[in-house]
Amino acid sequence: MTEIYPDHPNLRGNYAPLRMECNINDLIIEGEVPKELFGSYYRNGPDPQFPPMGGDYHWFAGDGMVHAFHFENGKVSYLNRWAQTSKWKQERKAGRSLINALNPMEPDPIFDFEGEDGTANTERYKAGPKLDIKNKVDSLQVDSLISEKDSLALKIRKFKKPSEPIAPFDGNGYHEFKDKNGNTTKVGEFEDGLLVNGKIFKYDEKGKLILTKIIKDRDVVKIIRE
Repeated sequence: MTEIYPDHPNLRGNYAPLRMECNINDLIIEGEVPKELFGSYYRNGPDPQFPPMGGDYHWFAGDGMVHAFHFENGKVSYLNRWAQTSKWKQERKAGRSLINALNPMEPDPIFDFEGEDGTANTERYKAGPKLDIKNKVDSLQVDSLISEKDSLALKIRKFKKPSEPIAPFDGNGYHEFKDKNGNTTKVGEFEDGLLVNGKIFKYDEKGKLILTKIIKDRDVVKIIRE
């Protein structure tokens, strides 16, 4: 039986989830759009694909969805796409919500924190030949939605994490530490010198990886022994 969404102020009215991806090539317009207006407008925000686990919900916890409006010759086209994060893919496969952001330490037993990269619903924008939309909070692996020129399609690709820090480490931001043998020991997002989101690696005396700790919101959420 299909589960219904709870009666929550952030799940009704203008906040109600759209729950689908779609394309509309010629929107019905009230008034007139100047033919000189040419370009695209992008909006990102939460759109939970399933009712929240446990019924509790916060607007910031919804799965990221990018909406695109393209203006050309007095007409407007529209399309939207979900940011396919690890969470989104796992829940898509399961057919239900597997973790609640208000209580992340008690997820569904099948939820895998490995590679978990947030909800991708809060973004910063970089202008250029292509519009890259990169999640602020994701530190290890980030989904980017790119609008190709002269195309209505939104394509998804992965950003590669930088192998070297851009600036000297000051205790904050993304950083990767290595030992004398070149093995990565810590990598991720730091605040005041503490690893907030990322991974810690341990090696034996021969340099072989023996243990990986996954850190989320300053806590160890998973330990992987090789």
